[in-house]
Amino acid sequence: MPRKPKVEKRKVVIPVNGTPIEVTLHPPSGTRTSWYAYWPGLVSSKATGQAEVQEAIRAVEGMLRNGGQRAELADAVLGDDEFERIQQVHFDSKANPAAKTRAAKTLEECIDAISAFKTISGLSHITAATPDDCARFQREALQRPVNWRKKHPRSKDTTHTISPNTVLKWSRCLQASFERANRNAGKKCVRGVVSEGKLLAGNPWGQFTWIHGTQATIRQFDAAELLSLVEFVESKSPDVPVAALAIKLFLWSCCRKLEVAGLTWDMLRLIGPPDAPTEVHFDFVGKHGVLRWFRIPDKLYRELLAQRVSGNPFVFAAYTPQITRLHAGNPGCLLRISQGFTAENFGDWVYHRVKDWAASRVGADVG
Repeated sequence: MPRKPKVEKRKVVIPVNGTPIEVTLHPPSGTRTSWYAYWPGLVSSKATGQAEVQEAIRAVEGMLRNGGQRAELADAVLGDDEFERIQQVHFDSKANPAAKTRAAKTLEECIDAISAFKTISGLSHITAATPDDCARFQREALQRPVNWRKKHPRSKDTTHTISPNTVLKWSRCLQASFERANRNAGKKCVRGVVSEGKLLAGNPWGQFTWIHGTQATIRQFDAAELLSLVEFVESKSPDVPVAALAIKLFLWSCCRKLEVAGLTWDMLRLIGPPDAPTEVHFDFVGKHGVLRWFRIPDKLYRELLAQRVSGNPFVFAAYTPQITRLHAGNPGCLLRISQGFTAENFGDWVYHRVKDWAASRVGADVG
């Protein structure tokens, strides 16, 4: 039977208040059940209380910042609630209303990824994760069914598992989250939320090989298909004319759903006289705060003006009264319709009309 490999002592350099300190770590041996640490100025080495080397390094960092004394576990480890609060502070720093809306959605995705990691990894404190924990999370997540967190008691078992792209989406969120709590991440680190001693010294998500994602085949629509989309929405939703106008704006702008659905009249920029402009543009702030613009034809501009609601800043504000009249005979639907216009609701409604068109195209192709 081969001998168990001997664990050698290690030397690490730990920066404290900008000063690098060389620490010698001695592995557990004999009656010593934990790693011991020695640095210049000590009379003898001190116990870290940790049997794993990475945890021992974290303990030494806390000792160096605590006058050489070992901190209590609750004081030394960054808790999950504190970790989430760091993410909250980061996303709350946005000032622009559109940026705040995007940040709120990204924060929701971030918290979802943290929840998935905590559940699948089984760690009591996710900030104690090692590269091995992160790699194991990616592999084990691929084995979970798609409804692993929201399975209805009467739902049937499914063979469909979480896609690699979903796992990679979680991983990217987690990598960014850990970087915000990493004291060595420069400006990316969110400071002032917890004490510096609790911040992480590194990011495990950059220390292992990630799984590979899948890439769908991209097919461009031809002109006939794009026209059929406009015609489909016009024929299926004649009582909501702003729907077809939104489709036309999507095709002209190539912008995201909320960027189009949330357009306001103050974003409009006319070149030339107001009654006969030579060009019509919309300026807006896109993802990551990038200033963008797109141009629309004069005919579409006139159609949008015809649907303008006086006193309302949103371009598609007419959607609310139009959808209310459409469902006037259905009290149940009326209860679910917001009294005021929201870009999210309108964007989702248009998205479902596009899904209806896609389903009709599949049926036509099959026939």
